[in-house]
Amino acid sequence: MPFAVYRCVAALLGVVLALVASLLIAPSARPALGAQDDDSTAREVTVELTDEQADGTWTGTAEAEAGVNIVGATWTSRAEAPGTARFRTGTDGSWSAWQDMVVSATEVSTGTEGDLVMGPLAIEIEVTAETSEATLTVWTMPAEEGDGDAVGRRVDGSSLSSKYGGTEATKEAAAGVSPGLVIGTRAQWGADESLRKWSPNYTNDTEGVTIHHTAGTNNYSASQVPAILRGIYQYHAVTRDWGDVGYNLFVDKYGRAWEGRRGGPETSLRTAHALGMNYTTAGIALIGDYDKVNVPMAAFDAAARLTAWKLLTHGINRSSSFDHENEEEGWTRTLPAVHGHRDVNQTSCPGARFYARMGEFRSKVRAYGREAVAMQRVSGPDRYATAAELAAAAHPFGADTVYVTRGVDTIEALTVGAAAAHGDDALLLTKSSSLPPVTATQIRKLNPKEVVVVAEPSRISPAVIRQIEAATDAPVRQVTPADQYELAAGLSRGWSQTPVVYIASGQESADALSGGAAAAHDDAPLLLSTSRSMPATTQQELARLQPQEVVLLGGTSRIPSRAKNDVLRNVPGATVTRIAGSNRYSTSALVSGERFDRSSRAFLANGSASIDAIAGTQYAAASDSPVLLSRRSCRSSEVANTMDDLGTDLHVLLGGPVQLDDASASKVCP
Repeated sequence: MPFAVYRCVAALLGVVLALVASLLIAPSARPALGAQDDDSTAREVTVELTDEQADGTWTGTAEAEAGVNIVGATWTSRAEAPGTARFRTGTDGSWSAWQDMVVSATEVSTGTEGDLVMGPLAIEIEVTAETSEATLTVWTMPAEEGDGDAVGRRVDGSSLSSKYGGTEATKEAAAGVSPGLVIGTRAQWGADESLRKWSPNYTNDTEGVTIHHTAGTNNYSASQVPAILRGIYQYHAVTRDWGDVGYNLFVDKYGRAWEGRRGGPETSLRTAHALGMNYTTAGIALIGDYDKVNVPMAAFDAAARLTAWKLLTHGINRSSSFDHENEEEGWTRTLPAVHGHRDVNQTSCPGARFYARMGEFRSKVRAYGREAVAMQRVSGPDRYATAAELAAAAHPFGADTVYVTRGVDTIEALTVGAAAAHGDDALLLTKSSSLPPVTATQIRKLNPKEVVVVAEPSRISPAVIRQIEAATDAPVRQVTPADQYELAAGLSRGWSQTPVVYIASGQESADALSGGAAAAHDDAPLLLSTSRSMPATTQQELARLQPQEVVLLGGTSRIPSRAKNDVLRNVPGATVTRIAGSNRYSTSALVSGERFDRSSRAFLANGSASIDAIAGTQYAAASDSPVLLSRRSCRSSEVANTMDDLGTDLHVLLGGPVQLDDASASKVCP
């Protein structure tokens, strides 16, 4: 096929062979986008194309609604001769020029990659292929609440409402200053995880970054970007049956970065962005068409920053090159670590105007070479919404058990996180007198087999139980301990045995916050002690579990020195380890540093607002990552050093800017 036929969207021939190697995951019972025909959900229009001349040319038209539309075609054909496709748009009876569409064939389907058009307008498509049928598909992606506020900052941390100059970013890079890279989450662009059919597939072979543009129109607003990403996801995951989007990361024309394929932007993730390159390179796609127009400076800088960070996460020299054999396309080449899509596949991507500046782009990547920090944020308007967001992120396909505890009593909730992590269960928060609507909604989405309410009877209204029962068909069970020590021991009975047990103060929550994530990492229960003595319920549980190691969290003012004797009396021969710093931040650093060997991701929570850390344990457990404590605007030197020692590349902030501002991801306290 002539070179000009191809445009830059993911060249994915053979992608399914890699997907089959992944673990298939059953979707949750949540309705997929488009399941309801109303103004708030994705809408799919399909038109069967016709071959009126019986010459293998299939044509058809459809109407694209106002706003964001993803257009494509699918058909059946032999992989060695997939065919060609093109489309044009029309308004008021006048048609545009034909635009060629990229075609790929897999074991699942043959078709185009999906093109962005902004309606309302008419679409005509033409497929030339040896096939018995062909289908035109248009996905219309309506705006959703919050799209306009999804990510208000560019990659460099500057406000989207401010004028972009780029000079400050360049100065920072030259000086080696790291303001932190802001990367929007999948939740922020509204990814419906029930559409995703395949688990992330990881590789240790990343050797470079392939730069793309998505092609299509550049005529989109900042508030339309989440809908564009949802549309690409919808077409790739559903229509083409690829299970997810093809790229690791996206950059919009405003200079914002967005997480693409699920699995973590910091990971060496097998994606589907370039034929024959998906195990060895990461794909970063600029949203827009840069064949005939220049890349906006904000997007150009953002892509360079993101590329530098991505290379650093995998220990790749920005000036290096690597040898690669592309078995699918039948060539062996030496490629620069930073290269364009056209360097590896037959395509014009990332557009003539962008590709002409690849030398300049590589220079910028080298200038940003020391920027090794990226950040994401998981938050809602309050602690209840934040817990719901964390539960959704940790359990995209639902949870068998949902624990519900009060959001105003961190001591009562202290040990629930580790217990929930043991069963891969979810944790949500409630008020004492009523169930927050966001919690009820998340219970429905998680579709549990059981809901466990954890609260002393006098501290929670019967109305809350009734409201939970109204939100789910699952049985609702209430755990009613006499105190926090009995609760911790009761939750610990979910373990028949364990090599490690953690013990923290039941009177002060700080030391247990990082301890909860460490306990989840070790699949260990978290028990509690008073500052004077170890309660009988705790000792009885130790005697039952007979662990090989007991970890005491905090100094002797939190857990008495005699606690070691209490442990050894119940568990003779056990190793007793005490982890204690001079304050909650240094203890947090010591716990994470001693219990984790390495972690590419770390979670940060405000050391004075502990409920976010407790709810965050479930998400930290899902990615096997530590939770560390921070002040609102900066991290202590102990915490910063521990994160460096662990090799963290992505810092995830728990809670909103009132709890942690963006600076906490990168700034070290004086």
